[in-house]
Amino acid sequence: MAVVLKTTVPGRVPGFRIPVAVTTNTFGKVPFDLTHWQKVAAEKYPDGLPKPFSSDPTQWLFNGSPAGADQPLQVAVARLLGYQWPRQTGSRFPDCPALDVDRF
Repeated sequence: MAVVLKTTVPGRVPGFRIPVAVTTNTFGKVPFDLTHWQKVAAEKYPDGLPKPFSSDPTQWLFNGSPAGADQPLQVAVARLLGYQWPRQTGSRFPDCPALDVDRF
């Protein structure tokens, strides 16, 4: 499913969002070629899906380090004020272990 969602959709305008209401019956009518998408996924990710990662401090997976962050200044200030991201407090996510204390 991750490969399907990341594939470019013809005619889609980036950044343009239209609210859509779709019933569950509609999804059953959409053709879906599982074999095709399994082949695409195998080509794109021969070693399996990558480990979860985010450099966006608004995401739970973010590691709390200013280095490599999308907004390093904001992350550094938050850390100096004592804020910790979930992974720094011992929270664990699938395939994403908790972080050691970094004494920042």
